[in-house]
Amino acid sequence: MNQIRTILYLGALSALLIGLGSLAGREAAIAAALFAVVLGASAYFASDRLVLAMPGARELGPNEAPSLQGTVKKLAETAEVPAPRMFVIRSPHALAIVAPPQVGEGAA
Repeated sequence: MNQIRTILYLGALSALLIGLGSLAGREAAIAAALFAVVLGASAYFASDRLVLAMPGARELGPNEAPSLQGTVKKLAETAEVPAPRMFVIRSPHALAIVAPPQVGEGAA
């Protein structure tokens, strides 16, 4: 459901940008459409890095939190997916970034 909602929000934003651009002429509408495509692509490909950068996340080293990393590795093996990269954030709240199994990440 969240994926559908995100697609709808980005689609509405794109339509708004193109609509506003079309008020200024054909060239502005084309520029607005290109901007909407770049905005959508950057949101898709860079959103995980942006979310991790906001709370100042840093990736766990191989010797940090061995019990946590061992538990996550065992869970990943059980689920037959690659183990996600682990990050530490300065927040009392945990954070998980949902992505395809190949690029999964988590922060605690």
